[in-house]
Amino acid sequence: MPQDVLERLLLTTQQNQSADDVWPATAAAIEVFWWRDGFSDARELAEDAITRFSSRPGSFFDHDMPFDEALLIGAVEAGDDPAAVLERVGRHVPEGSTLGKRLVWLQSEVAKGQPVHSLITGFDMDLYSPLPAKPLRAADAELAEQDPQNLSGSQRRRLWGASQRSRQPAIAIKLHDAGLEPQDWAMSFWLARQLVKAGRGDEAGAVLLASLDLWFAEQPWHVAPAGITTQPDMRTAVTSELREAVLNRIDVSSVPGVV
Repeated sequence: MPQDVLERLLLTTQQNQSADDVWPATAAAIEVFWWRDGFSDARELAEDAITRFSSRPGSFFDHDMPFDEALLIGAVEAGDDPAAVLERVGRHVPEGSTLGKRLVWLQSEVAKGQPVHSLITGFDMDLYSPLPAKPLRAADAELAEQDPQNLSGSQRRRLWGASQRSRQPAIAIKLHDAGLEPQDWAMSFWLARQLVKAGRGDEAGAVLLASLDLWFAEQPWHVAPAGITTQPDMRTAVTSELREAVLNRIDVSSVPGVV
């Protein structure tokens, strides 16, 4: 990662400006910290911003991500009670705001015993509520029997989707073993997770690394792929090569307010 990227983000978060000039850089810095395993730093940054701007939030509290996740994961990584952290920080956020409602909901889910990692981006439902595999449609089953190399591009895309919908990852792994890879980020993420489950973490990391060009930011402050470093199972796929590539690709030029 260019040396000044995180410094520029943190400098912006410390400016004596309005919340709207500061919170996007705070959100971006949280994502950078996650890719540096700085979960406590991310939590501290989120909590500081929420507390500092509680009386003049502007549009800050119209957003929940990634601040809610920074609080949750930061608490878990530090061995703190996430419910207590959410309750304490939530006092500074109006319950009727987007972030406020999210924090209240998270408190209720944690109180029910819901696993914290099932409440954030990138969770795997099969780890918490596994469902049985479904039979393939006849046309998809026919494609699955063929040599993957003989399939057209559209047939491969159809089979990738069928593998995920039917919860039959062996089909996807067969395509991967044939040297074929998905052509969208979401499917690459799913394939990587199936490889992790199969004990092939290094290959999962290679899939994500090769697919980085398919990832795109959904928000101006969204500077790095989410749901990988924050999910314990997916951390197996975070090779040094993947981490370096993600950090070196971070571009803060589109993050509002960055100085």
